[in-house]
Amino acid sequence: MSNLKKCVSVEYDNIGRVYVFEDGTKYHSVTTMLGATSDKSGLDRWRRRVGNVEALRVGKVATHMGEQFHLLGEHFLKGKLTQPSVNPISKHIFNNTTKRILEKHVTKVISVEEVLYTDRFKLAGRADSILEWDNELVVFDFKLLNNDDKKWLTDYWVQTTIYAHCWEEMYGILPKKLVLVIGNKKTFSSKYYVSNIKPYISKMHYRVTHFNALMEHGYGIN
Repeated sequence: MSNLKKCVSVEYDNIGRVYVFEDGTKYHSVTTMLGATSDKSGLDRWRRRVGNVEALRVGKVATHMGEQFHLLGEHFLKGKLTQPSVNPISKHIFNNTTKRILEKHVTKVISVEEVLYTDRFKLAGRADSILEWDNELVVFDFKLLNNDDKKWLTDYWVQTTIYAHCWEEMYGILPKKLVLVIGNKKTFSSKYYVSNIKPYISKMHYRVTHFNALMEHGYGIN
């Protein structure tokens, strides 16, 4: 659509990532919102147990491996024939299970790594992909985790639900399904999960409302 706003830069404030658009609007990222409104009690207990230095080291390694796993998926969805140079664990997981899942179920790729936004919720983010999964329009996301237990996936379902509403606001079509492909660093394999957006709409509204309340009270501002 000709009236869509173009993202011109990405900035960081005291809270997190901010997408800047050509009309001057600035929206915090969806992941920043989720981080600000998540329950961090379990993570805090783990940090106290292992210490800040070890927690920082583990976090950096996990982030790096996740980015490389994601890069493999991005190249595949864009139809690139050569793979980027990545760590052997991410490459093994992707080539042995993830790639087979994608080849079997992805029937059409519509958008990859596009910045999506919602003026309604004043949020933005770079969606992994909007595609057709078994011929049905979905919001798609890659993750590389230590545990693919379903109970840990709620934030990812909320994230993709927001992207679905961004897509509807921008293009007039609401993807009603969400797909997560989760690479597991312990089993060296991948699984995929499919969900309807309906169970996560109320959770989405709660988290956005919570974030707006935090912002109104000066959250993260020194």
